[in-house]
Order: sequence, then C-alpha cells, then structure tokens
Amino acid sequence: KKKDTGSPVTTGSPTNGSLGCLVVCIIDPLLLGWLAVIILPQSRQELTMNVSTASSKNETEIMTQVLNLTETAASSFVVQYNLETSFLVITILNSILVFPALIGNFCIVFAIKRTPVLQTPSNFLLCSLAVSDICVGLFALPLRISRTATILLKLDELESKIHPFTLFASIYLSGVSVFTITAISVDRFLSLCLHLRYAELVTSKRISLVIIKIWISVVPFTLTYHWNHELFQSISAIATTILLIIVVICYLCIYRIVRRHQRQIQSLCNIQPTVDLKRIENEVEKDNSGQITLQKQEILSPSRTLAELSCDKDARTNASRSKQAISRESRDESKGENEQPVKNMPPQLNLSSLKKTILSSFYISILFFVCSFPYLVSKVCLAAFGRKKWTIENNEIAITIIFASSALNPFIYCTKMRSLRVAVYKIYLDFIK
Repeated sequence: KKKDTGSPVTTGSPTNGSLGCLVVCIIDPLLLGWLAVIILPQSRQELTMNVSTASSKNETEIMTQVLNLTETAASSFVVQYNLETSFLVITILNSILVFPALIGNFCIVFAIKRTPVLQTPSNFLLCSLAVSDICVGLFALPLRISRTATILLKLDELESKIHPFTLFASIYLSGVSVFTITAISVDRFLSLCLHLRYAELVTSKRISLVIIKIWISVVPFTLTYHWNHELFQSISAIATTILLIIVVICYLCIYRIVRRHQRQIQSLCNIQPTVDLKRIENEVEKDNSGQITLQKQEILSPSRTLAELSCDKDARTNASRSKQAISRESRDESKGENEQPVKNMPPQLNLSSLKKTILSSFYISILFFVCSFPYLVSKVCLAAFGRKKWTIENNEIAITIIFASSALNPFIYCTKMRSLRVAVYKIYLDFIK
C-alpha cells in the first residue's frame, strides 16, 4: 500500500516477525519463558517503531492486541512454572520432615511410658504434645504431600477430594498443639506458685482429664471452618490471641518468681559464716560412726537451694540416708531404699531441675510461636493482596514451617531434660542390641 503523498509504508519484517513468534509460542508452549526474556523486549521495540510510522488506526489496534496477547501468555507460563517449582520443593521438604517427626516423638512417648520416674503430670503434657506431633507425621504431612503431588500432576478432581482432609488434619493438630503448649505453661507456673501443694492438687488423673478435654474440644472448633469460614477466622484469631497472652503472662510470672528465689538464696549464702573445711574434714575422720550429721551437711554445702533448706523432717531423714549410701558397708543394702524417696520427692524440692524443666517448656513455646508467625503474616497478605503467585507460595511455605516444629520438639526435650535424654538413649541401646 501507499499513502496519499506517495511514500511507501513498511509493514513487512517487524509485523511478520512478531506474528511468527506468536505462532511458535502456540505450537511449543515451552518457548514462552525464553520468549518473555529475550524476544519479547525486541518485539516491543520493533512494534513501537512500527506503530509510530503506521497511518491506519486498525493496524495499530491489531498490533497492540498481538503484543498484549504475547505478554499475557508468556507471563502466565512463567507464573505456572514458578508455582510448580515451589510445590515441588515443598513436597520434598514435607517428605524430609515425616521421619524425624515420627521417630523422635515416638521415642519420647515410649521413654515416658517405659520409665516410671518420668510418669509425672508435667511429662504427661509433654507426652500429649508428642502424640500430636506423631499424628502430624502420620496424617498431616502425608496428606499435604499427596495434595501437592496432585497439583503437580494436574489431577484436579483428586486434589479437590484430598484438600478437605488436609485442612481438617492441619487445623485440628495445630489447635491441639496450641492448647497443649498453653497447658504446659500454666503447669510450670503452678509448680512454682503452689510449692508443696503442687503434688496434692496437680495429679496425674487431673492432667489426664485436661488432656482428654483438649483433644475433644478442638473438634467442633475445626469443623466450623467447613460450616462458616468467616466465623472460623474470627474465633481462631480471638482464641490464638488469648492463649498467647496466657503463655506470656505465665512465663513473666515464672521469671519473677525464679529471680526472687535466686535473690533469697544469694542472701542466705552471704549471711553464713566462713568455714574451715580442713577442720571439718578432720572431725569427720574422727567420727567413729562413719556418718555426717545434718548440721555439718548444711555447713559443707552453703549453696543449697532454698527449697531444700525448707524441707520437713522426712526429707531430712531421706537426705541422711542418701549420705549413708556412700559407705561401703551399706552400699548394696541402701541402693534400693534411695530410689523410692527420690521418686516420691516432689519436683519443687529441687530448684535447679525445676528450672531446666521450665526452660525446656519455654523453648518449646518459643519454637512453636516462631514457626507460626510466618503463617499469620501469609494469611494477612492473602487477605490484603488476594491469591497471587507470591502470596500462594508464602502460604504454602509457612505451613511447612509450622510442621517443622513437630520434628524439632524431640531435640529440645532431649537437650534440656537429662532424665528424658537418658531414657531415650537406653531405648537406642536396646534397639541396637
């Protein structure tokens, strides 16, 4: 064609090149990513120059539509490719987390069940948390692996059937974990506040009833997600906030109580007179009975805890018996007698072991809420920006991080609780034999 002025219009190579690129993209969708990175900027520049020289409005509109269509196809391919890569990585991570969650928590439950000394109310709550982590490895993680696999294989019908079960398992087990962690925090607070009344009020039977109520009460809360999604979001936000406040208050009070006990112990150590240890050793050697009196025990160990100094007469008798067990004459006879008083001794009589138990429960709570924080952020992003590529990726990754806490909890138990670590190590030795 020619203009009215007689000058020719160039409509050859650029337009044909762009249309050729579009045909290639339709034939081979795998070239769309390469097209979006290399060819598309050049085509845009050529088409822009061509549009500026074209005289017909219809020609300009057609070329603009072709350019937009090419960009949309290329961008959709890139988004789909990135999502598939993210789901593949998430599937691999979930598969890796299954075995630590199952094996580690099973060893914790078996160690508590096997060792009578560990069957305390506090350890029952830890056992409940370990059982919920085992269920994560048995149900929640395999269901999520199956769901992401169906998404990768584009099995939409099967994915729609698996998705409700995946949601139920994830929400239910997360709710059980949150309530159990809150109960552990309250239990640690009561162990410091009630002192000698703790063993009387907090019994294994009452803790078992609390655990059963937790596992049952979370069921209707989980079902509200399928009945009314907005109601579930409101209830979950309110409940999570209340439980988080309870946990924070409990550990703040625990910190204040422990600090007060430490100051009392320090002041008690400062007022005690200096002792000639050499003179006391000579007196012990001259003692024909081979026993150390209770007064000398207190002088030899001025750093004893405040709880030990406030023991009653029975606890003092048990302490003297434990000293007698050191001698050769009564070593074999007193070995079986010393195990029972230690077993029956309430946990608050030993402040150092109680502090270790509190630290372990504190680390468990911190780990769970730190792992849950990315999920809360991802839900806010989904509500604010909608379902986009990066919001979907962040949400899936955040759920995987929550399940990672189930695999890490057994390591915290064994690191901070020596008695539990020894029991697990015995299980390992028996398994090898």
